[in-house]
Amino acid sequence: MNDPLISVIIPVYNAERTLERCICSLLAQSHRNTELIFVNDGSTDSSAGILLRFARNDKRICVLDITNSGPGIARNKGLEYMNGEYFCFVDSDDYTEQDFLSRMLSHAVLHKADIVQVDHYSVTEKGEIISGRKLLPELLRGSFICLEMFSEQKRIKNFPWGKLFRSSKFREIRFPALYKSEDKVYLFKVLTQCNRMYLSDQKLYFYVLEPNSLSRASFSLKDMDEIKAGLEIRMLCTRFYPGLSVYWDMFITSKSALTYCKLIQVNIENKKELLLLLARIFDTHYRNNLYAFFKNRNRSLFILLFHCHKRFTAWLYRHIIHSL
Repeated sequence: MNDPLISVIIPVYNAERTLERCICSLLAQSHRNTELIFVNDGSTDSSAGILLRFARNDKRICVLDITNSGPGIARNKGLEYMNGEYFCFVDSDDYTEQDFLSRMLSHAVLHKADIVQVDHYSVTEKGEIISGRKLLPELLRGSFICLEMFSEQKRIKNFPWGKLFRSSKFREIRFPALYKSEDKVYLFKVLTQCNRMYLSDQKLYFYVLEPNSLSRASFSLKDMDEIKAGLEIRMLCTRFYPGLSVYWDMFITSKSALTYCKLIQVNIENKKELLLLLARIFDTHYRNNLYAFFKNRNRSLFILLFHCHKRFTAWLYRHIIHSL
């Protein structure tokens, strides 16, 4: 009980540029009783070789290989294998402070928390700090307040990394088979079972931003997964937390409108059917957004414009993106 095992689950896909830094930061943790579960998600670069080289020299490292299935399924593989009293996730692009695990564990014990979230820095690949806004520590009691704060996109982050979870509470919860926003569905389900969550102001995690973020502006079929995730959470809200539905209506309409704007610029099979589907999803959930207008005015203005004229909004979006 004084030195509990912490399982760290790290999905890896083509991370040869950043993987060694991530591994070294985890091996250097002041809390030594760890199992580091690296799930190689069908990497085609030298990531597998890097993992095996480190695994030969440290028995705490375990390497699991799967065919490429996305980060959610990779994390599920780690959850199946883990043995820790607590567990956490780290992305292979990122790295941590030396006391990342020990600080989270001390908060979990002190506050009897089911989940601990620490703060983070957003950094470049070279480690240059881009942002690091100071947040105040807070203890949340009860699942509904956690879900409400998460749904409002307030202090609870949308990402699984930077959090410590109590295994006895959340061991059986799994990520959906999605390539995008799978973490939102997972965290929503986790928070339904959370009685106490501690939010720390300590910056112990370094989140590395992608160097070419504008590449995200192009359409991918994986963008549809974000809408699927929103619809799944919206269904859970309808059944158990109707007061939170409006926030996920906002998410669904904004994502469907944005995906429509991306899709209209490319030529793919079934484009017309997908555009009609996105428009129908948008129109279905749009009517519930008036309440949220003043909470996120920029997003609501985009949604309102899209509601009035979809193709003009798509044209405007294309020219704004190209001017950046």
